Amino acid sequence: MALTEREQQMLEQLEKQFKEDDPQFAHTIETAPGPTSSIRLIVGGVLTTVAGITLLLFGLALPNPVANLTIGLTGFAVMVTGLYLATRKLFPKQAPASKKTETTRDSTATTPKEEPKDATNNAAWWALMFWWV
Repeated sequence: MALTEREQQMLEQLEKQFKEDDPQFAHTIETAPGPTSSIRLIVGGVLTTVAGITLLLFGLALPNPVANLTIGLTGFAVMVTGLYLATRKLFPKQAPASKKTETTRDSTATTPKEEPKDATNNAAWWALMFWWV
């Protein structure tokens, strides 16, 4: 369903106002990659993981222990890389928190105090993925 001329003018006016209010955010939104890059990463990661599992199983089937170990470890490394690629965009980096300042009673100088970063989300995810290792 097409927009009427009045609706298009209103939309253009809202867009202009949005760009004037917060030009940095508007630029970020305009230059942000679409969902196709995430889909490509997920599909590529899944295919890489399947290739790694295939290599791992192929390495287990070999009679030579040296080749068995070498190909098996290579397959495992490829599998882990594929899992990383597939899940990399699932946990976007958090925007940096505004720096809090604390004042001391002795002086009027303020020192920036950074908040601790929350790395538990990624760590818990990877621990859950490799609980069987």
